[in-house]
Amino acid sequence: DQLNSFGIRAFKFDAATGFWLNGKNFKLKGVCLHHDGGAVGAAVPLAIWESRLKQLKEVGVNAIRTAHNPVAPEFLDLCDQMGFIVMDETFDTWNSAKNNGEKGYNRFFTEWWERDTRDMVMRDRNHPSIVIYSVGNEIHDDLNSPAGFKKYTDQQDLIHQLDPSRPVTMALFRPANSKVYTNGFAELMDVVGQNYRENELVALHNQKPNLKVIGTENTHVLIQYLALRDNPFMAGQFLWTGYDYLGEADWPEVTNNQGLFDRAGNWKNQSLQRQSWWADQPIVHLVRKEDNAGAGAWINNWTPTDFDTYDDAKVAVYSNCDEVELFLNDKSLGSKTKPADDSPRLWDVTFEKGTLKAVGKNKGKIVVTEELKTAGKPAKIVLSIDKNQIKNTWDDVAFVTAKIYDADGNLCPNADELIKFDISGAGFITAVDNGNVASHELYKATQRHAYRGSCVAFVKAIEPNGKITVKATAEGLISGSASIEVK
Repeated sequence: DQLNSFGIRAFKFDAATGFWLNGKNFKLKGVCLHHDGGAVGAAVPLAIWESRLKQLKEVGVNAIRTAHNPVAPEFLDLCDQMGFIVMDETFDTWNSAKNNGEKGYNRFFTEWWERDTRDMVMRDRNHPSIVIYSVGNEIHDDLNSPAGFKKYTDQQDLIHQLDPSRPVTMALFRPANSKVYTNGFAELMDVVGQNYRENELVALHNQKPNLKVIGTENTHVLIQYLALRDNPFMAGQFLWTGYDYLGEADWPEVTNNQGLFDRAGNWKNQSLQRQSWWADQPIVHLVRKEDNAGAGAWINNWTPTDFDTYDDAKVAVYSNCDEVELFLNDKSLGSKTKPADDSPRLWDVTFEKGTLKAVGKNKGKIVVTEELKTAGKPAKIVLSIDKNQIKNTWDDVAFVTAKIYDADGNLCPNADELIKFDISGAGFITAVDNGNVASHELYKATQRHAYRGSCVAFVKAIEPNGKITVKATAEGLISGSASIEVK
């Protein structure tokens, strides 16, 4: 006997109004997820995925594209349980190879596509989270030919046969070059999906309003956010990516850094901004340009690396509130109302040590605030854990995060001390990380340099019951410790 969980829901894609679920019309606010879990590699414990999905929910994400291959069924179980909507994808290539992927699935597509597609659909079709299948990502085969038409329709027809309840799409690649918007190919698709170039997809729908459309891969910039917000027919979009992932980077970087979050789960500039666009609750986040006079990246702290050369601070506030007032050391720097396009509110601030504070108001009432404080010298390590208890199973993991604070309890965002973890009792450290895309330190280790003031150890159990104690030390800093129960 086999026990399968299932769910009951009603959904549809509509050419004029986008996506509907159980009678409610809303946008699919999605991300693409690669297969790896950062420091733990490609064999990812479910606790890692669960933690990541929870963080994505905080941002306002409600949909996942499995980019670009079938995922573990347990991952889909989590999506079912946590209320995510899924685009279930089969292949990254058909017959034509991609650069740096010449020995990929293209060598096996002709012989294996039907069996692999059949296996995936038969396995996954009872998952209520799945609302659409994708049969390819940026396919390089000639789609302006009878052979290209047949490859797509063969796959779509097979899926319709196996699962008539769900539509099929693919992530089209440069449609203006492949001619798919003018040669009849788009009309074959249940839902037209396109990577990037949102203006082309909007123009297609304006010319052919009977087509259902969705953004299958998108960046984090404002204009692409507006393409979804301002067009009712756009069913959704999937950001590239939810998390930074291993590979596809230029040395000395070893990780692709386009995620909302880094490998270790640290918030980034784009996740702070995205939360102000996609979250339902009131949001306010402060960022400043890292270097003087508007140079460098946007960062979420008020502690310059060089106080002597930093006096002209460019400050941005990401917020969905009607009004935001900015304060520096309790002195108001003025209020700004919400722009029509939801762009950041900007201030030029003469830097002073102390506290930068943003106050978000709706209808004149304070609903949310955020403060950034200037940190002093690193003084101590503080450990935090994401759960007080774990089980002795392969899939359970505790996140032990080490952060470096000054004597007054302010996070030191420029601290990079080497933190050494010591563990005793009923557990072990399976990996360490700090999220730095250019770090070449080993993941399978018990020490890691702090990056932007923190690093993390991933802890698993080795006994059915007991206690795990983790201690973190660094030269010149007060150590920190934390305990986890195993039951």
